[in-house]
Amino acid sequence: MLDVEPPQAWKAARTPAGSPPQRWWEQLGEPRLTALIEEALAHNRSLQATAARIAEAAAEARRARGARFPELAAGATGTRQRRNFVGFGDVFGAGRGGVLSTTFNQFGVSLDVSWELDLWGRLAAADRAAHAELSAARAELDAARLSLAGQTAKAWLAAVEASEQLALAEQTVANYEATAERVAERYRRGIGSPADVRLARAELAEARALLELRRRQADGARRQLE
Repeated sequence: MLDVEPPQAWKAARTPAGSPPQRWWEQLGEPRLTALIEEALAHNRSLQATAARIAEAAAEARRARGARFPELAAGATGTRQRRNFVGFGDVFGAGRGGVLSTTFNQFGVSLDVSWELDLWGRLAAADRAAHAELSAARAELDAARLSLAGQTAKAWLAAVEASEQLALAEQTVANYEATAERVAERYRRGIGSPADVRLARAELAEARALLELRRRQADGARRQLE
């Protein structure tokens, strides 16, 4: 069962007018509420999908920005070769008719530069569009996080209120039970009247009915947080 006991006190820091801070719930100083919101943010599929779109938009923005600058492609090659010289063996001491051989390494380096000249501003426009889409995706994620945090906080406060109402209803039933017992005892002793007994029992029945309603409401509020 979720712990929905009301906090002893809340103390929120003053913030400038405008958009609320991204982690406004931490300013309330309520660990249970913070834990619930953090869990909701971590496991919400819609937020995960939005975060994935941000990653894609960021990659596209990098590609669009990179297209406006020269591209460099470097390469390196290396080979090892063996070459034979037939008929030179007697000249270099390898014997008459011998074969003279030598082994050597050959290395090469290549560097290619390509650059698309943006005469009509197409690349610049694509760059601006990609970064605008990235900014929009980030704003969407921030708004979704704030909305989900607000919904979670609202559900938690509803659960706290329902828990308080349930506790009050339980205490009310206990009070009416004690009252009904005292009235019945007075009637048995010949002090009270039947009307007093009927009234006490009716009030107790109403209190018990309200208690059942409060229990259902508290259960429903807790399920909203699961």
